[in-house]
Amino acid sequence: IGGNVNRMMELCRGKLVVIAAGDDVSLPMRTEVTFQAWEQFGRRPTSVCSSYTTIAADGTERGIGGLRGDPNDPSPFRLLKGGLFGFLSTQHPVVCGCSHAWSPELFNYFGPLNSDLEDLVLSFRSLAIGQMLYLRQPLVKYRRHGGNVSFFAGGDDTTSFAHRESRLRWVDEQTVRAYDNMLADVELLHRKGCLTSEERDRL
Repeated sequence: IGGNVNRMMELCRGKLVVIAAGDDVSLPMRTEVTFQAWEQFGRRPTSVCSSYTTIAADGTERGIGGLRGDPNDPSPFRLLKGGLFGFLSTQHPVVCGCSHAWSPELFNYFGPLNSDLEDLVLSFRSLAIGQMLYLRQPLVKYRRHGGNVSFFAGGDDTTSFAHRESRLRWVDEQTVRAYDNMLADVELLHRKGCLTSEERDRL
């Protein structure tokens, strides 16, 4: 995944990259709504994501997912705020990977990814140098099934133990690589004068 994203970013020339995974379904207005929200915030957010509708392998809808912040807050848009130390400790706030759109500046500043958990690393990078914008409106149908790369479908008891073990090992390995990636980003932030030595050491 990370290698594909890196190659994609080598080829892209736009100002905002809207991601579409192969087994998910983007609603027809997704790109327009995402772009308009980004414009409304002065193009400052380096990450934009929305909630989503979870669907099964056959397309059956299973409900809304990816809600961020107070679920009773009717605001259509919300900036997700957090500190770098808190993020490294809790992985919060993090974008919804299936609905993620981002600025190429996250790659221009930090360079390519070294992990397949791109949503985790790019969330960290957005908190470091930009803003993270969340759209309440579901704009993607996110397919959950036994063959998902990094997650298990809810209530799916048909997945074999060996398959689940393999996926858990993959997630563990990629999480370690993601944290190595973010710690390298911390060193870069320090070299560029964005973090003091004390801040760097604490992170």
